[in-house]
Amino acid sequence: MDEATCRTVVVCGATGKQGSAVVEALMQSPSNWRIKALTRNPASVGARALAERGVDLVLGDMDRPDTLKQAFDGAYGVFSVQPNALTDEGREVRCGRNVTEAAQSAGVSHLIYSSVGGAERHSGVPHFEAKRQIELHVLESGVPATILRPASFMDNFASLAMRITLLSMFRTRMSSATKLQLIATRDIGRFAVRALERPDAHIGAQLELAGDSLTVDQIVTTLRSGRVRPTFALRLPSWVVRKLPEDFPVMVDWFEREGFAADIDHLRSEMPDLQSLSDWTSTQIRSQ
Repeated sequence: MDEATCRTVVVCGATGKQGSAVVEALMQSPSNWRIKALTRNPASVGARALAERGVDLVLGDMDRPDTLKQAFDGAYGVFSVQPNALTDEGREVRCGRNVTEAAQSAGVSHLIYSSVGGAERHSGVPHFEAKRQIELHVLESGVPATILRPASFMDNFASLAMRITLLSMFRTRMSSATKLQLIATRDIGRFAVRALERPDAHIGAQLELAGDSLTVDQIVTTLRSGRVRPTFALRLPSWVVRKLPEDFPVMVDWFEREGFAADIDHLRSEMPDLQSLSDWTSTQIRSQ
């Protein structure tokens, strides 16, 4: 690596779905990036796996703002994502604010914040509204930033329990004609790196992201065809729905009422290999 020309990006949540996708996209980029993974525990299995691939580990905790400024010092970019706080939106907002303020204090040139599709459209979904609060803080901070708003993750279908729960909730509370937009986390990472590599076109941008739009039946058929099995969608009795996190039915009702609104054709014109759900299932088969 040419130390004279490389720029540093600190990735929050680097062992999670989105953060790991950003790390992968940075590694595959022809640009000269030095990748740092923010971690509370450098000895964890996930952190050590990143270190073995050449990623620098930097100690930091989004709950402790005093640790973040030092972690971000000298960085060109920061990728900000917080754990999805279905039961503690206040903590998610605090962590998002802490990252933003530390990026501002450290003089970071480009902050990428990963929010959620529809955050700006008054969805009423509590964890969407939490992300909107973070968005507003980013915008008010003056930090040069790009906001990504991904749709539902295709990657959630990789887990049997999550797959059946999601599809059954969709079946229970969405009409057969309603389409749901989906995005592969791989592509969130690639859009994040694209923004870092083209700051003139992306600083100040707010991009809703999706790679496919399908009905529940189409999702089930595509997953089965791609050998992501067992796959089925049940109608859930009300007592089962009541046992799920309160955000969950509110979110699915919003999918039915309004839903994500990414311009998939435009996104694909910018990234021709943007994954459809069928493409994503093919990657799952290869990884088995």
